[in-house]
Amino acid sequence: MTGAYSECIAWLDVTVNKFCPGVTTLVVTPIENKPILVATLLGEDPSLESVVLNAHYDVVPAMEDLWTVDPWAAGESEDGKIYGRGTQDMKIVLAQYIIALSNLVKSGKKCLRTVHMTFVPDEEIGGKDGMGEFIKQGHFKSLLGEVGVVLDEGLANEDAGKYTVFYGERCPLWVLVESKGPTGHGSRFIPNTAVEKLIGVANKAFEKRREQEILLGRAGGCKHCEALKLGDVLTINLTALKAGVTADGGKTFSINVIPTDALAGFDIRVPVTTPVSEVTAMLDEWTKEEGLSWRFDPNTGEYQDLGHQVSSVDAQKCKWWASFSNTCSNLNLDLKTEIFPAGTDSRFVRQLNIPAFGFSPMTGTPILLHEHDEYVERKVFLQGIPIYEALIYSLANVN
Repeated sequence: MTGAYSECIAWLDVTVNKFCPGVTTLVVTPIENKPILVATLLGEDPSLESVVLNAHYDVVPAMEDLWTVDPWAAGESEDGKIYGRGTQDMKIVLAQYIIALSNLVKSGKKCLRTVHMTFVPDEEIGGKDGMGEFIKQGHFKSLLGEVGVVLDEGLANEDAGKYTVFYGERCPLWVLVESKGPTGHGSRFIPNTAVEKLIGVANKAFEKRREQEILLGRAGGCKHCEALKLGDVLTINLTALKAGVTADGGKTFSINVIPTDALAGFDIRVPVTTPVSEVTAMLDEWTKEEGLSWRFDPNTGEYQDLGHQVSSVDAQKCKWWASFSNTCSNLNLDLKTEIFPAGTDSRFVRQLNIPAFGFSPMTGTPILLHEHDEYVERKVFLQGIPIYEALIYSLANVN
C-alpha cells in the first residue's frame, strides 16, 4: 500500500500499540490504498455484544492561502489553541479514544464487553469506500462480532458547559444535474441553451433554500414554537458548476461559442421529517424539461438513498442510551440531544439496526469543521479524555 492514507494508518497502528498495552491491531483493506485499522481490547466475556468507537481519519482540503497558520503543522498558539485541518473533524475524537482507552487499560479496570476502535477513510467524500465497503464486504461483522453500540463523531457546542449528542442525522443527497442544448455563436439568441436550462434548475434550488432558511429563522424566533435546529430543516447548496467550450482542459474558453453541455452539483441534506422519496420526486419535477437529467454523484452512488434511521434515546427502551445518559449525568454534563445536520458513518451502522450516538465532547467551542483556521483548545481536548474513559467503561460493562 502507498499514499497518505497508508502512512496515516501505519502511524496509528504504531501509536495504538505503544500506548494501549493488551490491545491488538489489524489492518484491513476493503478498497486498495484505503486501509482501515481495527484495534481490539478483548472483554472478559467476548460472547457479549461489543462496543465500537469509530472515527474517520481523512480530512477535507485546506485552502492554505486563507489560513493564518500552517494547516498541517498542528501547532499550539500561546493562548492554548491547537490549530490544524481536522482538529475538530475529527482528529480530536480519534486521539481522545486512544488516550482514554490507554488510561482505562493502565488503571486495571476490567471491561466485561469487548471494545473495538475502528479508524476508517473517506467519510468526507461520503464513506462509500470506507465504512460502506467495510460493512458491505463483511469485515464489520467478521471482525467486530455482534456489535451492541457505536460511538461516532458529533459537533462542538458553543455554549460553555453544554454538550450535544446526536441520535440520527439528515440523509445526504449529493446530486449532479446535467443539461444539454444547442450550440451557436455567442452573439445570437439561441433558444433553450444548456446553461439557460441549468440556471432554471438552480433558481428553483435557491428558492427552496430560501424557504427552508426562513423556516429555520422563524421557528427559532417564535416564542410559541419549539426552536428548530439546522438538522430539522432541508438544506440545498449549489457546490459545483461546469460549462464552457474549451480546447485546453479549462485553462481558456471560447467565450463566443454557446456550450452544448452544462453540469451542476448540489449538496442536499434531508431531515428525518421529510421522506427521501419526496426530495427525489422534486428533482424529477425540476428536470422534466427535455435535455435535463439528474443522477447521484458517483462518489457516493448506491449509498445515497439510505433513508433515515434514528437511535432510541429512551432509557427505558435502550440500555445503551441509559448507560450513556446516566454516565453524562453522573459527570454533571448538560447534555442536549439533536439530529446531526450533516452526514457521518453512523448512517451505515444504523441501517444494521445498531444504536449509534455522535458525540464530540467540545464544550464552549465554536463549530469550525471545514473552516479556515480550524482549532480546538488544549483544555477542551484534555477535558474530553476522562469523559470518554467514563463512557467506555460504562458501555463496556452494561449488563
